[in-house]
Amino acid sequence: MLYLTFAIVATVWAAVVNGAYAADGTDASPPCSAAASIGVAHMSRKGVMTLRIRSLPPGPIGEGELRYAPGDPHYREIRQHLGRILPGQSKPVRPWC
Repeated sequence: MLYLTFAIVATVWAAVVNGAYAADGTDASPPCSAAASIGVAHMSRKGVMTLRIRSLPPGPIGEGELRYAPGDPHYREIRQHLGRILPGQSKPVRPWC
């Protein structure tokens, strides 16, 4: 089950980060800037960030939940991407363009 969850999250993450492409290899997605949000981030009182994100159309539909605890190698990068977020707060997750 853990592997299946990881595989689904990895697929969603790839779609979110890389965008969707048409069969001929051209970019078939709307401009990244057209999407204000790809989900919601919440920071727990202990500083753990939980991102509930979804892929953008027209690619495969997917959604996932990613968690980053302080000390995670990607924690700083994700926190910088989110901007100001304090423990107990939630905010939209903008796409990675």
